[in-house]
Parts: sequence; C-alpha cells; structure tokens
Amino acid sequence: MMAEQQEAVWPAPTQEQLDRAESLVLHPRRLLYFLERLDNPLWLAPLAARGWFDAERIPEPAVDDAGIAQISDWPPAAYLARVAGSVPETAEGIIETIGGTTNPLVQRHLVTALLALPPQRAATFVGAVVSWIRGPYAAWLDERALTSLTTAFLQLADTDAGEVLALALLNAVHDEYVLGELAQALSEPLAESGPTSVGIFADALNQRADANHHLDLVNFGRVSIGAHRGNQHLDGDTDPLIDGLRDAALNCTRRTGQPDVMNELLSRPDAIYRRIAYHVATVVINEFGGDAPQADQGPADSFVALRARGRDCVMSAAALADSSTLLEYGQLVHAMLPYLSAADLETLAEWVRAGPELSDDEVQRLSAFEGGSSDDVVGAFADRWRAERLTLFGPDNLPPPLRQIADELTARGIERPQHPGLSHVTSSWPRSQSPLSADEVASMPVAHLVTWLADHPPSQRSWFDSPESSLADQLAEDVRSRPAEYTAYASPFATLAPLYVSKLLAGLESAIHTSGANRPDDEPPSLGLVWSNLLDASAIIADLPDTGEPDARHAPDSPRWLHRSLARLIDTSLTVTASGLTLDHADGILAILTQLLDSPDPTRADEADDAATSDPTFRSINSVRGVAMNAIMAFIGWWHRQGGTETSLPAQVTTLLDRNLDVSLDPSPAIRSVYGQHILQLHHQMPTWTRAHINEIFGPTEAAATLPTDHQQPTQDAALTLDRRLGQVAFDTYLLSDDPYSSTWDLLQPHYESALHALSKPPRGRRGSARDTRQRLLDHILLFVVWDVLNVEDPRLKPVFRSQWAGDAFMQLGFALQHSTSVDEGTADGLRRIWTWWRKRAERRTGDSAGAARMVAGFHRWWHASKLGADWEFDELLAVLKLSPRIETPATIIQDMVKKFGGREKEALEAIETILGHAGSDQQRYYAAGKAEQILRALSRNEGAEIRRLTQRFLQTLAAWGMIELAQKIVAESE
Repeated sequence: MMAEQQEAVWPAPTQEQLDRAESLVLHPRRLLYFLERLDNPLWLAPLAARGWFDAERIPEPAVDDAGIAQISDWPPAAYLARVAGSVPETAEGIIETIGGTTNPLVQRHLVTALLALPPQRAATFVGAVVSWIRGPYAAWLDERALTSLTTAFLQLADTDAGEVLALALLNAVHDEYVLGELAQALSEPLAESGPTSVGIFADALNQRADANHHLDLVNFGRVSIGAHRGNQHLDGDTDPLIDGLRDAALNCTRRTGQPDVMNELLSRPDAIYRRIAYHVATVVINEFGGDAPQADQGPADSFVALRARGRDCVMSAAALADSSTLLEYGQLVHAMLPYLSAADLETLAEWVRAGPELSDDEVQRLSAFEGGSSDDVVGAFADRWRAERLTLFGPDNLPPPLRQIADELTARGIERPQHPGLSHVTSSWPRSQSPLSADEVASMPVAHLVTWLADHPPSQRSWFDSPESSLADQLAEDVRSRPAEYTAYASPFATLAPLYVSKLLAGLESAIHTSGANRPDDEPPSLGLVWSNLLDASAIIADLPDTGEPDARHAPDSPRWLHRSLARLIDTSLTVTASGLTLDHADGILAILTQLLDSPDPTRADEADDAATSDPTFRSINSVRGVAMNAIMAFIGWWHRQGGTETSLPAQVTTLLDRNLDVSLDPSPAIRSVYGQHILQLHHQMPTWTRAHINEIFGPTEAAATLPTDHQQPTQDAALTLDRRLGQVAFDTYLLSDDPYSSTWDLLQPHYESALHALSKPPRGRRGSARDTRQRLLDHILLFVVWDVLNVEDPRLKPVFRSQWAGDAFMQLGFALQHSTSVDEGTADGLRRIWTWWRKRAERRTGDSAGAARMVAGFHRWWHASKLGADWEFDELLAVLKLSPRIETPATIIQDMVKKFGGREKEALEAIETILGHAGSDQQRYYAAGKAEQILRALSRNEGAEIRRLTQRFLQTLAAWGMIELAQKIVAESE
C-alpha cells in the first residue's frame, strides 16, 4: 500500500534515469547538485541496489601523522535523511549497512533519518547511536537531534533504549552550556518515564564525578540544591546534571505524588542525593500544603504518603547531625512542622539537647585546634551545634520543647545563626585557620615573613582544609597591597613551597592588572616593582622541571601551574604601564619567555582531548607555551610603545616566532592560533616579517588561478597536511577574533579565496564565539565590498551572494553599524550602496516572496543604527516593507521613526500603516501603535491638508482595529 501511495505522488525512476545518475559519480559537483535536489523517495531502493549506499563509499575521516582529521560530508546520506520517513523499511536496511561509519557528518544524517522512522523501529539502532556518541568525533553530532531521538525512545514502553541513550548522551557532553541545555531538555521526558528513568541523571553524575572528582567534593561545592549564586561550578560539568536530576525528580513527584523518586534517591549512599531528595519533598509539600492536589497533580492520598516519608527523614537523629545535608534537611524540617506531633517535637528536642556525638579523635582535634581543656572546647562546640540545629525550626515561634533549649543558650550568650544552613560549606565544625592573622601578615616585614614561611611549609592536608592554605590566601591579599616590597625579596621567596610562590605570582599579577584597570586616559603611577629581583626569581621558577605528562596528572602545586602563573604575570606586565618595565628589562623578559616556550605544555594528549571541543584558543590561554606566546605578542606591542621599531626589535623575538612556526618543533594548534589571533598586530608592527611568513602562519593554499570555476569539477580532497591543518586553525582564529582592515585583503587574498572556495563545507566554531567561521568570513567579505576593495560583481563572490547565509551577514553588518561609535562618509556611502544593491537583488526574486523577505529581514538593524541619513533610511524602509511587510521589532522601528520623520511625514504614515497592518498579533499591533502616538498626533496637526486627511483616514483604521480610545485621544488633542 505504501509503495502504491508513493507511486501516486512520485514517479518511479526509469532505468535510463538511473543510468544517467550513475554517470554523475565521476562529476562530484554535478552529483552534489543532483542529490541536494532529489526528494523522490522511490529512488532510494534502486540507488541502494546499485551500490550507492555501500559502506566503502563513505569518506571516512582521514587522519594525518599529528592525529588531525579531515572530515567530509557525503551527499547520499543527506538524501537518505530526507526520504527515510517515506520508505522506512528501505531506510532501515541502509542504516544497518552504513551504521558502522566513523564519519560524524554521515552520523548526523543518520540521526535525522532515525527521527523520521517509527520510534519502535529506530530504537533497534540505539547501540549504533551510542557508539557514535562515544566515538572520536562526537563533538560534530547535533545534540538537539540526539535529544529529540532520546525523547522519542523514552516514550516507548517496552524498551530501555531511551534510558541507554540518555545516559550515553549525558556522559558525552562536556561543554557546560550545552550540557545545561541537554539536562533541561531531558528532565521532563525522563520524569514522564518514571523514577527509574529519573535515576539516569544520578548514574551520569556518578560517572562524571568518578572521572573528575569525588561526589563529596561535588557536594561541598554545591551550596544549595535550588538555584543559588554561591553554587560553585567544579569543571562546569556537574551542576547541570544536579539541576537536571532535581527538575526531573520534581516533575515526576508532582505528577504522581508518590515518594518513589525520593526513595530511589535516598537509596544512594552519597550526601548529594539525600539533599536532592529532601529538596524535592520540601518543594512538593510546600506547594500542596494541606490541600488536596488538582486532578492532574496526583491523587490526594499519595501526598499523604509523601509527607509520611518526609516525616521519616526528619525524625532521624543521623539526618539531624549530618552537616553535609543540613541546608536541605532544615528546609524539609520547616515544611514538615505542621505535620509533626507533640511527641515528634519532644523527640527532636531530646536529640538537640543531647548534642553531637564526637569520637575521641574529633575531641582531640577540637582541643588542639581551639586550645583549652577538652571539656570546655567540646561544651562550646556542642552549644554552637545546638544553636544551628534550632535555627532549622525557624527564626521565631519555636515549639515549646525547643524554645526552652533556645532560652538556655541565650542565657549562656550563644546566638543562633540567621538561617539554617549552607553548613556543608560554613559548618560549625572548626575549619582550619591561618597560623598568622591578616593583621600579623600585613605588619610583618617581608624579609621576616619569608623566613617564617620557610620554617612552616604546607602540610599534606587537602587544599581547602589546611592552616597554610588559609595563610596563603592572606598572603595573596598582602602581596596585592604592597607588591613593591615583595618584589624586593622575590628571589628568596621563589625558593619557598609552591603554594606560597603561586600566591606571590597571583598577587603581583592582580596588583598590576588592577592598577591598569579603568584608566583609559590617565597613565597610572608606577607600582615601584623591583624588576631586577623579580626577573631573578622568575628564572628560578622557570627552571623548575615539568614532567611532560597531561594536565590531569599534575597537582595544583606542580611546576606547570607555576609556569602558567609566571607567563600570565609577564603578559600582564607588558600591557600595563604601571608595571614599570623599561627597555633595560627587555633581555631579561625575553630570557624568561624563551625558557617558558620550551615547556611541554600544551601536551599532545591534552590537545587531543581539546579536539572534542575544537577550541585551540581556549588551550592557548590555559597552557604555558600558549600564554608565553601571547606574552611575545605583548612584548612586540610594548616594544613599539617604548619607541622601538621592527628593525630595532631584539633578534630573539624573530627567533622565537620562527621557531614556533616550525611544525617539526611545535605542531600545537593552540600555539598556531596565537599567530592567527594577533596577525593584524603583527602586520602593523612587523610588516616585513609578517609578509615573509604569511604562508607559514596560514598554511599553503592553492593559487587563485587553480581554483575551479563553475564549469570545472574539483579534485577529490586529500587529507590535509599538518601545515594546512595548523594554517586552518590560524585562519579560523583570525576570522573569529578580528575584523579586517581595508589592507587586509591584499595581505591574505589567497587564504580568503581558499575559504570562499570551501564556503559550502561545514563551518567551525569556538567556545564563547557567537558566530562560526562561515558567518565571520561573510562578515569580512561584506566589509571589503563596503570599502571598495571588492566588487559585488566579482566572480569570486558568487558563493557569498547566492548562499543561504548572506541575509544573516547583512543583518550582522547592520548590527555592527548600530554599535559603531561613528562612520566616516566614505564608509557610509559604501554601506548605503551595498544594502541598496542587496535589496534590489531581493526584488528580482519574483515568485519567491518568502526568499526575498528573508534576504531583507536584517534591515531593522540598519534602521536602528540611524547613521546613514534619514532620507535614505526612509526610502529603504518603504522598499523593504513592500518585500517584507511583517518587519522585525515593529515597535522599535516606529519608536526610532519619532526622531527622524520630520520632512518625511507622508512616508512615515505609509510605513506605520504597513507595519501595524501586518503586525504578528493584536498585542504586537497595540504596543507598536502606542509608539506611533506621538507621530500621529503631529501628523494630525500638520500644515498640509493632504497629510491631515490621510492621518484622519488612518485613525479610522486604527479604531477599526479596536484601538478606539487611542484614536479618539489623538483626534481630541489635534483639535
């Protein structure tokens, strides 16, 4: 039946057509054109029978000697994705045949195809999907499509495919923002599947914590299970899972009213799950109180069971004593107070009065920590413990058994905390205190302090619970307050324990950075740093050996972290005048940077991990060589500010620049990205060197003459060499971090042309970048056209203006115009010229009104900019409204019109009528009409009779739209 229906809509391909299609295999561009437009599902089976979907035809990732992979799309997979829903059985067979591919672009198409299949059939491929997620190129997959597939599987009753895929997906994503979106998207589907599915979040959290840190550290860093500004983001990959687990547990419990999810969480041994269980119970009990829930919120007797389980938790002496869960336990206690009996309250009072149970070891630690007799110390601690627990029951109106204890504590001078909790962070258990107070550190001469620190090396206790770590924090603050004194003794300080040395470096950098902050015009006074001593100390620190292992194997006090801190200190010092660096220090600075550029960091292993996020720029600011190379760029800028030139620049600078461009010596993408990020600075300050090395920085590229024309077919792409791959990294970084100058095209022309040739290939993005490489390339090209460097008729620009992304580029150009401080007349003329050309191009799209509207959708940005002259802007607005009358941000368009409609009254009225007549909703129309009131009032009093007549007619239309009062008000004020 399915085949008959398809044949009624789509013609089956003839043998002749199939043979002609077969001939296209030898012409990749024509083949791509054919497959991109093929929507007939009846071609799928015959093409598969002819081997078009054989696994060996898929272009698998080509990996070079450095481990860098080139990944190419495969057009047959895109066709499969489009038609899979129409011919599911054929599609299933093909997916089974090619599902073992490691090409992530093909895998993306296969996920789309699976989404088009009936979920029950698609679920049989869950093993393949999991293997894609765990594969080496998982970052290329579409998390949103995978989330949709997971949601579809979770709705199936007779398979665990949804849970399996959800767990794999939650474990695979490492970007905090993406993981947060994923957890949010999955919380409701997992909640609908029941308590077991909700536990998937907990399983993912367990695995994530085992890989990076223990759950007790996760619990320590999570101040509140609810949203709280104090929540710490440990690696950014646990908070989204905690949020997802919380939301899923809440959704499930609200729906059923049963304590099943609470029980599942309480069955897990770690404190973080007890806290989530308490939080869930608290929220649901508070929401429903003593009232029966609505019909769609679970049966009333179920919530009685939930409250009973909440009582069990509250009436636990162990829970009362557990400081690691005290915040959420206290919230649950407060929610349950109306449901506790008098006997329950008596029992809780007995536990509070009894105080904490302390082991002999704990008593000994307390006594040693606070001094004094053990009885006095334990008694004081017990009173603090009781006061904190009493706070759980609320600040006022304590039940009588507990009020008596509170009165006794008050009589002994013990005050209760202001709120119940955050005690897993601010526990009443004594935390380590610095052996020196902040005042003692501040008053001690640095020479004496160095001697004292040498005699008190850090203990082996954890980084957040040792007296020396508290002292180190005070030390960093003291360094910030008197940096010059510390640099005078920097050399002996550099021989101290790494914990103290790291605080010296951090404190100095902070002091220098702060001195230069918020001083764009005034030159800050010199800090008086003793650079001769500081450079000697830096040499000692830079000489510390790095083992060369990946980051994960380096403790926080290892030389690697000290080297990074040192590199950051030098980088900051070279950019802030107050640091006091002079040309006399140039050789010393370069000597230190040369040492740091010999560091093994970033390691190949760490950069291989970065391949999952494709973010070498992030690694460049979080590695020794990366920060040191950024400091070299800062040195070049500093040298020119000191009056130096390229010819007078120390030879060591060019030696280092040359050395780190040599792929045999430094094949790091992170380092190459630094060159791309600073290419415009290099071209400005070292033009001779830059022009001589431009192809080394950006890699070899085909000569413009060899680029294929529209009538030539490109040769099959070979695997990128390491030179080309690193060059691509540099060019991507340049695109994503800089806007060009008009002269930049001349410098980078072959590389721009190569990028234009590859415009249709998948773009690349970076962490924190709002736009990808394709979008930024188009941004650059439009600027070159504005500056008359390129012409819109240039055949090299055909891919730009016929691409589906050009409209977005014009919107972005308007956004840049909107946020520019000023525009010179030459640039303004270029902007007017290119937009008008683009709008006229849209007008020529007869028969495709939707496409034309998309082309000019970004004009609202140009209008808001108000920098190209009101006459031109009004002319273009009216022309755009003819193409796309439902314009974006109609109210703000009219609001801006208030400032520039003088002399264009008739055009203003025409625009307002069009905008309001095509508003997306009555609410939008009403809001926009309110913005038009001032203009309409002025037009109704205009000296021209024709304008007044047209305005009166429009006010009648306004009244017909339901805005009678507004129309009457304008008429009345105009009389």
